[in-house]
Amino acid sequence: MPKRGKKSVFNESQENELVEFILKSCKAFFGITIPTLRKIAFDFAAANNIVNDFNKDTKMAGMDWYYNFMARHPNISLRRTEATSINRITSFNQEETDIFFENLKTLMTKYQFKSNSIYNVDETGISTVQRNSRILAPKGLRQVGKCTSAERGSLTTVINCFNAGGTYIPPFFIFKRKRMNALLMKDSNSNMVACVSDSGWITESIFVDWLQHFKAFAKPSADDPILLILDNHESHVSLRAHEFCRKNFIHVLTLPPHTSHRMQPLDLTFHGPLKTAYNRECESFMVNHPGTKITAYDVVGLYTKVFNRITSTDKAMNGFKSAGICPMDPDKFKNTFESFGDIFASLSPLEQQLQTNSNNSRQNKSHNESQVVCDADNENISNPIESQEIFQLSNNDANFDDLRFNLSETIHSQSALVSDVSEAGVNQSITSQTCSSSLIPLSNVVQVPTLKPTRTKRLVKKKHSIIFTSTPEKVNLEQKEQKKIERKRKNLEQEKTKTTNKKQKNTKEKRPKGLRNLNNFESDKENDEYFCIYCQEKYCDPPTEDWIMCSKCENWAHENCSAGSSSRGYVCEFCK
Repeated sequence: MPKRGKKSVFNESQENELVEFILKSCKAFFGITIPTLRKIAFDFAAANNIVNDFNKDTKMAGMDWYYNFMARHPNISLRRTEATSINRITSFNQEETDIFFENLKTLMTKYQFKSNSIYNVDETGISTVQRNSRILAPKGLRQVGKCTSAERGSLTTVINCFNAGGTYIPPFFIFKRKRMNALLMKDSNSNMVACVSDSGWITESIFVDWLQHFKAFAKPSADDPILLILDNHESHVSLRAHEFCRKNFIHVLTLPPHTSHRMQPLDLTFHGPLKTAYNRECESFMVNHPGTKITAYDVVGLYTKVFNRITSTDKAMNGFKSAGICPMDPDKFKNTFESFGDIFASLSPLEQQLQTNSNNSRQNKSHNESQVVCDADNENISNPIESQEIFQLSNNDANFDDLRFNLSETIHSQSALVSDVSEAGVNQSITSQTCSSSLIPLSNVVQVPTLKPTRTKRLVKKKHSIIFTSTPEKVNLEQKEQKKIERKRKNLEQEKTKTTNKKQKNTKEKRPKGLRNLNNFESDKENDEYFCIYCQEKYCDPPTEDWIMCSKCENWAHENCSAGSSSRGYVCEFCK
């Protein structure tokens, strides 16, 4: 190992522990950042009483130590990470890939597909707003801008397909529109096709339309059947698609769920360079047409230029080779899964802690027996465990969010270590650079995070890779289609019920607004009795004479007994 600068704080074995921890954390998808590594180095040195010149205020190693550490270990580099969901991490495993390759082997044995008969299809999205590249700008300028068409662009879906022999099926575009316009295909190749959908995404009916487009160029037959590999998106696995493929000698094999980033040939070698080239083409368009926005009418023309330029036989062949499909290699990801062996928590936390403590006890006892070679005449006996500062994560520091471990388990392991050391009767002095480093390994200061199996309350059947065109799948699809029809029928009945209730509410008779007379008044208060204020005759229903009400006292009288001829503004003799 090359020596860089002054003497390093840690010895070679301790630095190897740090390197191993960094690599394991990276494989576990919880990579270590620079501030996190500096914090771990400070606590590792403090736990072993190693003399250092680290910053005691920030409790972090300095940047000079970091640069020298990286120079001493060229196998580690600073990389930009790719966001990987937990579903992708947990679903890509040996069991799922074995099911896929077993299905692939079954089809290959039965039909003997050639390389130009094995196809892969997948969708990707292109936007009217490009992702800009880096540009040259004045040094020290904090904000550097570059022109785009809008803040958020409209998305257009493109269905791409190629085979293991290097042949490409013309792209199929899906626009987010209500009606198709011929101008949308301006500057496109003559064999490219497009359609529209309300959402801009692929649907079951659109996928069947693409299958017809695919059949026209792939030309499957009974003597030359075709294998089509795709993901198990809901739009791909419909009864109509199943019947079409069975009828036209197309055998469909689905990939395991959430594994397209490792097993989809199009994603491995084609879609990445395609989007990069498309973004650059959009940048060139914005520069060459100042003030002009990229619209849906320009997307196909820009995409066609890029598609014609970057399509190559090597990209298609390497995509299938990287996925282990053609040539078929069931052990393609064996080494990858072996490196993933420690990232999943298969034991319960208590079992893991007991196992860790027992291993630590054995290691410490065997180490204590070999400590007789250390200097027994040292004064100022100190216990490195008592002065250890346990590595803690601050909730306010975003740089440490990606590293998680159980503090209580770490403290428990430290107490177990203390008891083991005391039982062994180790009373000799331990120097900071020779003996203490082996007493407190890095695993007792910080542990590599592990993903625990997630449990959901929903009883959802787990999906696997399937031979979609097999007979058992048709039965499942028919049942699924029947449930879908029944669900639609219930929804229609509920909508009809809601519409009927609304109509009934809207058709209720409203009391007409008009002159207030005795008949309307009587209908509201049936239990009340009324008498004429002049002759004191009781009102009877139906009335034999017309009645009129005083507008002030609201008492009733016969129209013949009063001098009024209308109820509007009538005032009786008592209120005048």
